[in-house]
Amino acid sequence: MKLAVNLVLSLGMLALCAWLVWPNHDTREQLRGVIEGLSFAELWPYLVTYLGLLVVVQLCRALRWNNLLAPLGVRIPTGPLLAISSVGFMAILALPARLGELVRPGLLRRRGDLSASAALGTVAVERVVDGLLVSLF
Repeated sequence: MKLAVNLVLSLGMLALCAWLVWPNHDTREQLRGVIEGLSFAELWPYLVTYLGLLVVVQLCRALRWNNLLAPLGVRIPTGPLLAISSVGFMAILALPARLGELVRPGLLRRRGDLSASAALGTVAVERVVDGLLVSLF
């Protein structure tokens, strides 16, 4: 029953979002002009390169977080760690005020590998190191 309620709520949210952003006739004409102006064939090499680099960056972020978790005695396989990390970084982009930083520790705690405070500590250390590295370069 809970799954059915979640599914109905998710589909309702999807319908609401689609209704809110669905373009009207004038917007469709403008979008058609933009699409015609951008020759998609010329963008393929850049798009493939971008997606390849995006996968490498996400994998490096996940492995970096795994290295921060290792001293705490937590070893997570790459697949689940990449999934947790990707959802967390997506939440950072989607939620205001970087509230998505709390998603990765929450998902790790839900998995049962580590306490929420320890997981949040690794994220805090990661942010501090990121800030120091950015300030150096």
